[in-house]
Amino acid sequence: MKKESIKVTPKEILDYWKERIYEGDLGVDISEGLEHCWRCGCKKVLHKCHIIPESLGGVTEASNLILLCGVCHGEAPNVNNKKTIFRWIQQTKKDTYNTFWILRWFDMYKILYGTSVEEELKRCKQTTKENLHLLISEAGNLDKNTGLHFSGHAVITNKITDSTGAVIIRRVLKKLQ
Repeated sequence: MKKESIKVTPKEILDYWKERIYEGDLGVDISEGLEHCWRCGCKKVLHKCHIIPESLGGVTEASNLILLCGVCHGEAPNVNNKKTIFRWIQQTKKDTYNTFWILRWFDMYKILYGTSVEEELKRCKQTTKENLHLLISEAGNLDKNTGLHFSGHAVITNKITDSTGAVIIRRVLKKLQ
């Protein structure tokens, strides 16, 4: 059975929320809320995400919808409490655009290798600023030893998983040493 498409437009969703929420609690400036995910701030195709899922009685109106990228939509809480999703966004967002995912890779790096990326950068001979720039520019590059996992949201959204990102960072750090 095909699910019916949501008739509410992204502009209607943005117009509803722009006077009702504090944009500092979002991962995006509200003026760019039609192009950037409200949580991660990345410029991607946006989904109309139910705040309270339909399965829990949520309605399909602007007051119960927000705009998230596919990955964030897949990670959003599915609960019958409107405040939860905004708390989740507020507590997990990053304050700088296009850093959300690489900073998650940094967290995974520490889990996998027992040390932080910042500590690794201190051990390198070049300045931290130069190394961080190299990490960010190289981090999204897939090579013959790196790929996408063929299940779940990673393939649907072309997102590199956090653990793969941590390995890519490790490779870049090795190049710097």
